[in-house]
Amino acid sequence: MSLTVTNRPDTYTAAYLPVEYVLTSDLSPNSISGEFNTFATLRGTSFSGNDVLVNTSTQPLPLVVGDYVLMDNAGVYNGVHRVSSIVSGTEGVNVQEFYIDTPVSTEEITVPFLNDVIKLAVDIRKHYNNYSAVLDVYIGGSFTVRLRKKRDVNNEFIFDLSSIIQEYLGSDLLALDTSTTSTSIDLSKEVYIQYAEEYDTISNSLPTLTIQDFVDDSANTFTVVNSTVPYVWMTDFSISSVNYDLSDYYKVDALFSAGSAYNWLTTSTDIRIGSNDSYQLSFINGTETYNGSPNLIAVNLDLVLNKYDSSNTLLGTDIIVIDTDTTANLEGVYNVPVGPSNLSTYLTSDVVKYEVRVRIDGFILANYKTFVIENDCTKIQRRFEWINKLGGLDAFTFTGKEVRDIDIEKETFKRAIRASRSIPERSVTTFGVQTKDVYTVNSGIVSKVEKEWLINLLESPEVYLIVDGYRLPVQVNSTFGFEKLGEDSYNVTMEYELAFEKIIQRN
Repeated sequence: MSLTVTNRPDTYTAAYLPVEYVLTSDLSPNSISGEFNTFATLRGTSFSGNDVLVNTSTQPLPLVVGDYVLMDNAGVYNGVHRVSSIVSGTEGVNVQEFYIDTPVSTEEITVPFLNDVIKLAVDIRKHYNNYSAVLDVYIGGSFTVRLRKKRDVNNEFIFDLSSIIQEYLGSDLLALDTSTTSTSIDLSKEVYIQYAEEYDTISNSLPTLTIQDFVDDSANTFTVVNSTVPYVWMTDFSISSVNYDLSDYYKVDALFSAGSAYNWLTTSTDIRIGSNDSYQLSFINGTETYNGSPNLIAVNLDLVLNKYDSSNTLLGTDIIVIDTDTTANLEGVYNVPVGPSNLSTYLTSDVVKYEVRVRIDGFILANYKTFVIENDCTKIQRRFEWINKLGGLDAFTFTGKEVRDIDIEKETFKRAIRASRSIPERSVTTFGVQTKDVYTVNSGIVSKVEKEWLINLLESPEVYLIVDGYRLPVQVNSTFGFEKLGEDSYNVTMEYELAFEKIIQRN
């Protein structure tokens, strides 16, 4: 096989970064020396313009009439030429002498050489005309699309699958009141490819563009997550981190040492939450090494729940089963319900703080996420959920002042009033009304870290307002402000509207 995959996407990769396959080929028209290199002599039967005769008797080529050859060190004959006839040798196997449909050039003739030799020591090889690399992309186990690429200036075929895969990804929203973990349906997709060469093959001296046998690359299946990893995270004009992949969120070492635990798919720190609120965290269960093995081998995934009272005393630890599989196949993206309403079975009234962490076969897997329970029924409660950059779900409750405005646009027309009019007859008629409610909410006092985190809410393409146990889709407007209240205290102002049209009757 002449195509070779030289680069594949990571085992887990972000959909909004390049998802690249790079392939190379050792066949023409690749400039790398191919499998059919030889030296040839070019001759002309006369110098009257007849086609060039090529002699490869010492290194025959597997040619048929209609094939193409690529010549170097051939002076004015450098380039691609078509085989017009076979003179000697076995066609398709070891052709020793053949004509190309290129007239003899007088520029190469200075003296009448013996046997009409016009060029010696020509580098020649079979040329695969219309050569392309072909990729069949499989998403979620199903064929999705066929792609073709010509080689670039570096003799590579580069396929970026990111824009294709993005169309098949979305968010995984657990039911607000659920206590059941689920594996990813839309947040991530498994992807693999099959690849092949495509070039002209000759039948009855005529070319037919033909795809050669596909190579199945499903042994190198990878998972794409609906996430973007900014190359640079900045906070107040300082670089907080630099990322090029998702390695911080799934790679751990073989022994699961203290420093190897990876992260939930969120950039939040400690989370303030109401006693009746839900919350959803996601994590990637996958690693390149596990107990010295190149693939993840796991039987049990558990949620570790640590509970604390108001004096920060540990009240107890619960181990909650996330998933178990005796076939040792637990790789993937998991969505875990971890809010007080989801964990009500385990949280008593004296719990004011709790931590959640994932462990695998008894080894700690994910960093702790801390939740602080707050209850103040006197404050306005406007709770929002949004899809964060990593593809996970974040949530926050705005507790400050809220203002409602109504934006109304009316279409009207006027008509003359008759002399014999009745009192209720109208001259101005409204025939169309467009209206929407626009809300401005304030966060209440938040820290600098929380303020920076809430920028993700503004930037999210998918935001929900939680009302009476329902998720209402909303559109966050560009009006988004920060008011500094103290050294480490801010108020965040946000304007939003419902993300569906308010229907008004027509007259």
